Amino acid sequence: MTPEHIKKLIADGEGLTNVDRYDDRLTVGTNLIEAYEQLIDFATRHTLDKFFLVDNQRISVRDWIARELVSNLLVHREYSKGFLARFIIEKDRIYAENWNRSNAHGRMDPDDFTPDAKNPLLAWFFVNIGRADYMGSGVRNLYRFTKIYSGGEPELIEGDIFKAIIPLKPENSSSWSMDGSMDGNMDGSMDGVTIHAERMAALLDYCLVPRSRDEMQLHLGITNRDYFRKSILKPLLDAGRLKMTIPDKPKSPNQKYVTR
Repeated sequence: MTPEHIKKLIADGEGLTNVDRYDDRLTVGTNLIEAYEQLIDFATRHTLDKFFLVDNQRISVRDWIARELVSNLLVHREYSKGFLARFIIEKDRIYAENWNRSNAHGRMDPDDFTPDAKNPLLAWFFVNIGRADYMGSGVRNLYRFTKIYSGGEPELIEGDIFKAIIPLKPENSSSWSMDGSMDGNMDGSMDGVTIHAERMAALLDYCLVPRSRDEMQLHLGITNRDYFRKSILKPLLDAGRLKMTIPDKPKSPNQKYVTR
């Protein structure tokens, strides 16, 4: 699908110190796969990643929520309209909206709704490439994981404009500069709130066995290589918590990292 078919989609990250402006803005006008990756990266930069035990598995609940919101925004959007889809992260909520071909109006009930694929071919495609789940599971996932992540419930509102609102606690969002780097100390703290502690602890535990960079990013659910290098990998290397298995060839394709 070409950029002309995609139209435009705006993603905004609200400033926490100055709520009259956005700290970051992303305008997406590309194919669906790249749009998905850009929006997931945007959500990664502007929300905290907390790991929880779910069904005895340690998972990133934040990543599940972002995945459901972004895939819904792209798969179920009505592309015949010029309405500008939006994905906004504020200090107390994530808000997404897109034009919609609705068969109902009002707030969706996870226990009483009929799944409706607005674009069946797109839905099938996203399911097959692992970017979405089967019909109906996304709504249930949002209710389940939002409760775990922030203690609240999402609002999913059907209408000519579909709206999805995910409540956040203050510690679930963070203030970032325009280049995606964090305003704070190297140890990942900002205003007394630990930003990277759980993520770094998980990585150090994972790297008790030497791991490649791709394996590390996959384990943490991070797709943005530049963000991972600057905010996760380099601080751990500089602090001596990780070491290279081939230190004399930092850019070796066989390079791996292990916990000290």
